[in-house]
This record gives sequence, C-alpha cells and structure tokens, in this order.
Amino acid sequence: MNFLLVSRSQNLQQILGQLTRVLYLEMKWNRGSWCWCLCCLDNLGNNFESARIALASVGPIPILANEAGDSLSGKPVNDETIAAAAKLARNAASPITDMRGTIEQRKHLIEVLTDRMLKQAVERAKG
Repeated sequence: MNFLLVSRSQNLQQILGQLTRVLYLEMKWNRGSWCWCLCCLDNLGNNFESARIALASVGPIPILANEAGDSLSGKPVNDETIAAAAKLARNAASPITDMRGTIEQRKHLIEVLTDRMLKQAVERAKG
C-alpha cells in the first residue's frame, strides 16, 4: 500500500493570513482518494482553530465527517484529541462489504488513516 501526500498549505496560507497555521492533505491509495484533511491551528500550534475531514470510498458518495472535524475546534493538539476525532470519523461512514474488504476492515482503516493524517497535518503545520 503506497500513500501519496499532497500539500496545498501555501495557497491556503495566503488566503487565511499569517495568524493561522494551515495544512491541506490528501491521502491516496491507488486511483481513489480515501481521506482529505484541512487543519487550521492557532499561531503557536497548540490548539486547533478548526478542521475538516472528508472521506471517500467508504459509502455511496464521499462524505464530510462534520462531527469529527467540529470536535477538534478549540481543543488542544494532542494524541487524545486526535484519537477521539478519528473515532468520530469512523462512525460517520457507512461502508459496505465487497471483494476489497469487510465493513469492519474499512471502518478500522478510516480510523487509522484519519488519525495518521491529522498527526501529519499538525506536524507539517507546525513547520
């Protein structure tokens, strides 16, 4: 499994200004994207200002995991906060079982990839 990370943070930084640290990441597997993350941190990088998490290939259409992203707003940047958001993203999806995996495998992958992506977004946003 190979993952490609795509950063658009420089363009977003120009739009949002210098008081916010921001990062956009897209995690791809083969031809389809699984997870997108837009993460805004305060200027010190200690708290989430906001976050948006989108998921694909886990339901009939791509979804925005609103509850997961909203749960990060105003919270400290730490492993517990990120893990809680990843669990909410897992619960937001309605995957099906098919030849590529079971419902439980896909839900597990959502949680793992969301956690991984948020941690990478934070590290990159902190510079």
